[in-house]
Amino acid sequence: MLKHSLKLTALAAATSLLLSACGGSSSGGGSTPFTPKSVQGVAVDFYVGGATVSFDDCDGVTTETDADGKFNYTTTQACNESALTVTGGTDLVTGLPFTGTLKVKKTKLQDLGSSTVLVASPLTTLEYYVSSAQELNTILANLGITNINASNLSTFDPVSSGTAQEMASIFVLQQLITQIEDSLQALPNSEGNAALSLEEATALAINAVIETLKTPNQPLFDSTGAISPTQLSAVLEAAVNTANEKLEEKGAEIQVPEQLAVQVQGNIQTLSDLVATVLTTGESANDLVNAIENNEGLLEQIQDIVKTPIINSFSLASYSLEQIKNSTAAAPLLVNRTDINNTARITFAMANTTTNVNESAEVGFKVVANRNALEETLDVYLDKLNIVFNTDGSIQSATIPAGATFKIASSLGSITNGTFEADSDISIASNGSISLYDMVQQHSTLANYYNQYFNLLRAEDKITVTTVVAPRMYVIDPELGLNSGSVTIANTSLNGFALTGHFKLN
Repeated sequence: MLKHSLKLTALAAATSLLLSACGGSSSGGGSTPFTPKSVQGVAVDFYVGGATVSFDDCDGVTTETDADGKFNYTTTQACNESALTVTGGTDLVTGLPFTGTLKVKKTKLQDLGSSTVLVASPLTTLEYYVSSAQELNTILANLGITNINASNLSTFDPVSSGTAQEMASIFVLQQLITQIEDSLQALPNSEGNAALSLEEATALAINAVIETLKTPNQPLFDSTGAISPTQLSAVLEAAVNTANEKLEEKGAEIQVPEQLAVQVQGNIQTLSDLVATVLTTGESANDLVNAIENNEGLLEQIQDIVKTPIINSFSLASYSLEQIKNSTAAAPLLVNRTDINNTARITFAMANTTTNVNESAEVGFKVVANRNALEETLDVYLDKLNIVFNTDGSIQSATIPAGATFKIASSLGSITNGTFEADSDISIASNGSISLYDMVQQHSTLANYYNQYFNLLRAEDKITVTTVVAPRMYVIDPELGLNSGSVTIANTSLNGFALTGHFKLN
């Protein structure tokens, strides 16, 4: 009986402590309500405006940096502790799209001070991947970063608080990581898709830097701010070796081209030498920013080196992007009845290509035909289109690989909505462009449906064509000003960059 009494007493005491820790009490008090907190942050390559900030542990929660690279977020009970990933946007000094990745380790956002600014930078990306504070401090020393250590990286803004030499090192480091990352992510597997995901390419690039710089007294930059050719070569060798191991592990029948390391080494060595020409000991990071922005020739040289392949041209039918954007239902573009198949023809190209470039994309078309009050629709979706661009950025070839899936939906009662699969590779590029007509003509059922729809069209009919493209490997230049759009067929939705043209048959 005594033992039983003691157990109950101990249980009551434990329960009381637990309730107390949770803000409640055994007498019926409630828990302390959650209070949202405003969090400030900034993204740094130099500052990155218009970037997407993803809260990795919060089930799809995102925000965006403003024109100064800053972002604000208000915590919720479901999202008050998270790692962060920053992608996209524009580097505000070079004026170029930011194609790299910035990371911040998992952080208790709710515990940040009211005046604390959370910084996502190349240094916090390193912190995200390193195994210990000691290793991180060694890497910082080898980067020439002496004002901070592993304990306060996420609050160190190198643009506002760093020296010119520190900012130069951080900028060149990010370009090195980005060029490795972009090159690895562009490697196609046997199906034409990216052999390595963005996350894998980022980890391989960062870990190559960590592996090279974790040994004490192995600086990446010399006293003038120029990068060490030996250390640069070591980083690239580590990246190639580990990438090949990863590709083999995944069963990808491809290896990293030898030229990749040579090309990146040349680019980064030249970039470092250029930046070093405007470095002055004792100056601030802002002085470096001003020196680059006010030297037009230097800025252009840096831009030429930093640029990565990007889809920079997108048009529909035989009209320019500007003409397509300006078309409306009330002011449609004229198309000959005999040239009707060209209304759903897209042409796009890449900039900054020095070799042939592989891309894979999802593609969708939404076609709406109007004749007075009558309206008929035709939607087509393709889950995989492999494209090879020439060195001048034009389309060399476009192939629908065997096994790729088509989906079709139409308001025409005679067309059975359904899913179809390509039995073999289908080559569809024609004069550097891709059309809905070419996509479907080599599949008899799809061709029959397409022809049923378009054979109904007559002169004076109006057609609205929306094409949606979702590239898997490269970005579409934000300067094109494309809107987002979608094509939905049954339970499949394609979300991507969209272009809509309004046409009238004559």
